Parts: sequence; C-alpha cells; structure tokens
Amino acid sequence: MNVYFVNAGEVTTYDCIDREAGLYVPEEGCLVELVAAWTRKQAIYTMWKAHKHDLGDLTDQRWITMCIAKRVDRPRGILPPNDPLWRSPKFCGPEEEVA
Repeated sequence: MNVYFVNAGEVTTYDCIDREAGLYVPEEGCLVELVAAWTRKQAIYTMWKAHKHDLGDLTDQRWITMCIAKRVDRPRGILPPNDPLWRSPKFCGPEEEVA
C-alpha cells in the first residue's frame, strides 16, 4: 500500500449550526488528506467518496497528488490526523496533477 497526499484545492463546506432551522454556514478552505491506496487514482476516488457532499462531481476538482510513502502497512482509506506520516519529511515522488 502507498500513501498519497491528496489536495482537492479550495473547497466551500457547509457546517450545520442549527438542525431545526436548517441553518448552514459556508466555510472556505483547502481540503487535503493523506490516503492509503495502491494507485493515485484510487487515492483520489477514496478522498472524493469521503467528501463528495462538499466536492460535487469527481471531475469538478483539480486534484493534486504526491506519493509520500511506498509499501507501508496501513489499511486502505483516509489516514487519521494523528498518523505519523503527517509529520514525515520524506517524499518518494514528484508532484503530479491529475485532472
């Protein structure tokens, strides 16, 4: 399994602050994740699937990915924020853009 840094770019998310009134507050930010997957395309799809309510269609984003670890022992999916790879200075591949 490889680990990819996946960047979906600037995204507007809508956090619910009052469920009864249906009040949602928009918030803009850069959506990034570390994703364990066999390929870049699988990493992108995994991230999109987890955040599709904020991202829209899979092709609406300009995905940027970077492999940061190869052959690691991690389950497939999005890594938690406390995973040590978030602090890893080692990068195993050049930055690659995937449309």
